[in-house]
Amino acid sequence: MSLPALSHTNDPFPGSAADAAVLLVPDTTAFPDALDAYPGLADILAGIGFTGSAGAFARIHFPALTELPLAVVGIGATPSDAAVRDAAGVALRTLTGFESVAIGLAASLHEFAAAAAEGAVFGGYRFEGYRAKPGKARASSVTLHSSRVTDEDIAHARIVGDALALVKDLVSVPAEWQSPRDLAQSAVDAVTDLDISVEVLDETALEEQGYGGILGVGRGSDRPPRLVRLDYTPADACATSHSLARASHSTLAAFH
Repeated sequence: MSLPALSHTNDPFPGSAADAAVLLVPDTTAFPDALDAYPGLADILAGIGFTGSAGAFARIHFPALTELPLAVVGIGATPSDAAVRDAAGVALRTLTGFESVAIGLAASLHEFAAAAAEGAVFGGYRFEGYRAKPGKARASSVTLHSSRVTDEDIAHARIVGDALALVKDLVSVPAEWQSPRDLAQSAVDAVTDLDISVEVLDETALEEQGYGGILGVGRGSDRPPRLVRLDYTPADACATSHSLARASHSTLAAFH
């Protein structure tokens, strides 16, 4: 997996350390004062027809703010964690070819700074295997400019990003190079250091326990299927409630 390094700062956006910058902005028709901190920017965006609709992306030249390559991404007329997370993801997926990127938030969006951190990590994910000609690289480092984001927010974004990247990596590896046994082992390895119990059922255990459907599909391959069961029981689970005692349960079946 490959994710950008993520950091945050209280310094004014965009600073001078990044190679490029992106500003997340709400729908300017719904929030006409959102860009007051950047005099002249609203006029530039109006001139190119950019209103800040959800997912809209535009490269602009705005030397009054920065000489860096600059982009704006819209989050729409209804600011929310999901909208800001999506916009930050669009920014990192689209603004390629730069080693480091600074992300800023319009004045009305700082309360969603933690979601922007998550979106930056999600959007910066790169699957680097099995490509003869890799495309333009996504940023390897991202700095989020906001006083409303904390070290804990950044750590949370990294943890969630690691989990997402693991899943995307496993999904992206062609079946030719990833057998059911390999996939099961990846699941086991992913939770080695966590308080999670793991059970892997091979073809013998599957037959003994009556998993005929999985075995039936698996017979179409010379690589037998596997089923992985992951269980997590938190320390504060309610002892009197069976449904809470087994707080989280997931099962992964692999066959091809």
